[in-house]
Amino acid sequence: MRNSSKFIVGILSVLFTQFTFASAYQIFEQDAASLGTYHAGSAAQADDASTQWYNPAGMTHLKQQQLSIGGELVNTNISYTGTQQNVGQMASGSPVQVNDVNGGGLTPVPNIHYVLPLGDWAFGVGLVAPFGAETDYGDGTALKYSGTKTQLQSVDLTPAIAFQINKYLSVGIGADLVYATGEFDNSFAYLNSAGGNTDINVTNKGDGFTYGFHLGTLIQINDSNRVGLAYHSKMTVKLKGTTEMSGDTSLVTLGGSATSGDNFSTEIILPAWWNLSYFWQTTKTLALMASAMYTQWSSVNSTTLKNVVTPFGDNFQDVIIQQDFSNTWNFALGATYDVTPKWQLKAGIGYDMTPTNDQYRNIQIPDQDRFIIATGVEYKILKSLSIALSYAHFFVQNARIDVTQNITNTNQTTDGHVQSSADLFGLQLKWRF
Repeated sequence: MRNSSKFIVGILSVLFTQFTFASAYQIFEQDAASLGTYHAGSAAQADDASTQWYNPAGMTHLKQQQLSIGGELVNTNISYTGTQQNVGQMASGSPVQVNDVNGGGLTPVPNIHYVLPLGDWAFGVGLVAPFGAETDYGDGTALKYSGTKTQLQSVDLTPAIAFQINKYLSVGIGADLVYATGEFDNSFAYLNSAGGNTDINVTNKGDGFTYGFHLGTLIQINDSNRVGLAYHSKMTVKLKGTTEMSGDTSLVTLGGSATSGDNFSTEIILPAWWNLSYFWQTTKTLALMASAMYTQWSSVNSTTLKNVVTPFGDNFQDVIIQQDFSNTWNFALGATYDVTPKWQLKAGIGYDMTPTNDQYRNIQIPDQDRFIIATGVEYKILKSLSIALSYAHFFVQNARIDVTQNITNTNQTTDGHVQSSADLFGLQLKWRF
């Protein structure tokens, strides 16, 4: 049974591998159909099964069973230009120029939602990836000494129930059962016994489970207007796993003989966030919507990688990555227009703040504020089946990187800037039965 569970979560982690392009490692886009409006009105629209995650109270507005399957394909460009310098016990050198090293790539972000109405009650469940991040700069430049690959993946199973109190008010609550994996790698130049430098690579991997909840309320003001408010709780996941050195470890002589260990661990905070949304059906064919989301990133102060294998001292040390995040807002405005009974056009704009700051921003999360434009189309293939295609572009401000991190007794200084952008392509199939 235990081996079967490991196989299942392994398959899920492959299916839900993602690169985030929201603030830090938060992902708002959990429904490709709403990507066309940049998730504006997501806690109030309540017109498909994705409401079970955005605001479970909205499930009471669905009169038929609904199944929604889809996802986004995210194409990111994260280009660093600047210098990298390593000074300390492990190495000593002048700043090395690094030009246009891309840490982005192409990644899918899938989702599944299902809702079953039961009179005044409703039940729903989904699989989403609300948090995740990846930067991978490779090991071909000096930037590898501050970080090569950093990756966080999450899979959230979200069973939820809702109850309609009266024709104006509905409430809902759901559980968040999260499985997460993480990888945090870097290299360092080891001053070996022969008097030269030897690159040693360190790979740190872990996984773990955590749980939380999300709840919401939906107020139907009249036939054309409704307001939704949802809250997603803070969760802390402890990742446990392995740490391993690779390279010419035969030249490692400063410390113990170990080149790997199975006591690596770190804690990742998945912050609490709020979603206040408004939906207005202005005419029979035109709807306007808005959302304001507030994420409590101030709970993230630093990340400590515990028991990282090193080639000196007692062989295993802790690495502290200072972050000092700040709370953020995300704003979205959107509209849908029914061109015909079968065709619907969508458009949206948004602004997303970063929780990072100039003092501690690093290449692992080279985040900055961004503006977003989005568009999409939805087509009813049959009365019970529709397909949505969406696109969004993220215009990201340049991120200044000027930080020194002490990694294995070496000061790793990264001084430069990151230019980023992203294109998101969404596809969603929705069944009503």
